[in-house]
Amino acid sequence: MEAGELVNERVGEAESGWSDEPTRTVGSPDAMDCTAASPPVWGAAYRFVATAYLLVSFVYMRFWLERLPMITFTSQNFLLLTAAFTTLSVGTVATCAVASTASPPSSPTRCAYVVKHLQQFSCDFFSLALANALFLDVVWWLILRPMDLPGTWRDYWNWMAHGPINLAVCLGECCLNRCQAAAYVLYVGVAYLMCYFLFGVIYFLTRGEWIYFFLDIRKPLDCLLLLITLLWYVVCHRLVRALQHLRSRFYGDALPLPQ
Repeated sequence: MEAGELVNERVGEAESGWSDEPTRTVGSPDAMDCTAASPPVWGAAYRFVATAYLLVSFVYMRFWLERLPMITFTSQNFLLLTAAFTTLSVGTVATCAVASTASPPSSPTRCAYVVKHLQQFSCDFFSLALANALFLDVVWWLILRPMDLPGTWRDYWNWMAHGPINLAVCLGECCLNRCQAAAYVLYVGVAYLMCYFLFGVIYFLTRGEWIYFFLDIRKPLDCLLLLITLLWYVVCHRLVRALQHLRSRFYGDALPLPQ
């Protein structure tokens, strides 16, 4: 092999990220750069504060106020938000730990591989929670809000559970820290919604009452309303992905879009 061909081959290997030499490459599972998606300092600080705020709020509302019965979509969504932010914080701590103990380039980094997947999982988990929060807040305030209940507009914890406070917390995370949700998140969310509908039917058959009135598919109007809410849920997921894409375009730090 001539010298020019050898140089071209090395350049091709460097551009593709693959090489036969025992070095860490872009495509290698042992060398996935988990620090590339790590949040900035202010983003990480916001993430930790939001996690603590949601954890305290959930414990206070669930066990002190006793206002989060877990059979409702609202309570499950608040738990989902809290768990999603907790997972994001754990992923941030793991990323910092891997970055601080980085091994030489020639050493395999299985830990970095695990953290990289934890980052993507936490991002997908958060995207699901954000879509659910957007879906719930609109449905509750437009359809389910008890119009004759006094003090609805002045109840802080009601705003926390049904928005806009919980939604604002999520949007802050979405704007400060980059995240690219995978396409499968939509299918997981729709499956979760269908499972909740089946749970509502089972609850009606055993208790004789509907958790939410529009789950009664025996009424044509409720069937139409149920279909509209399902379509709105799909739109929520599309809006979340669009927001994440626009955020990355604005800051110029887009990550590879997962499939």
